Amino acid sequence: MPNFMNRCIAGFLISSLFAVGWLQASDKWVQVNNTHGWSISYPASWEAYVIQAPDSGRELSIQESDNVNFDGPKDCYEHKERCGLFQISLDSVKANRHFDFEKYVDGETQNSSAISKEAGQLDGMPAYFIKLPEDQRLVIVKYNSSIFRISYGPNDHKPTDKTLEEIFNRMLSTVKFKK
Repeated sequence: MPNFMNRCIAGFLISSLFAVGWLQASDKWVQVNNTHGWSISYPASWEAYVIQAPDSGRELSIQESDNVNFDGPKDCYEHKERCGLFQISLDSVKANRHFDFEKYVDGETQNSSAISKEAGQLDGMPAYFIKLPEDQRLVIVKYNSSIFRISYGPNDHKPTDKTLEEIFNRMLSTVKFKK
């Protein structure tokens, strides 16, 4: 009888390990390489999309648009779950070698309700990390002769929970610029 019990316990443990492995494997991430010089990975359970004006010409893909949104997880609104939005956009302002990045950021945050602003780097590029009300975040990055704005936060005016925070941090850590 003990031999049978040991086999049952071993079978249960092996089944449990396969289940845990399946859960981790289902946490797939998708990578996007954009023609404007950046790439990012995002959860496969999120949606990536482009919003453009109806009369703006042919519909651009997420690979070629200068404004890409990542919203998720899918169906979070219908299921009344926590929803987040992560956006990368190219600012129409073109930086040049005489461009004062700090003044640009000061101008962007001067009339806003910024809670904090910290200079740093994102993938080796100069960046400012700005905390806004309602757990919204803004990262302004100078890449070559362009300015990128990365904004993210919860979509339901509630504080960011641990799961969303981990997703946002991981997404931000995967943002890379062509060098």
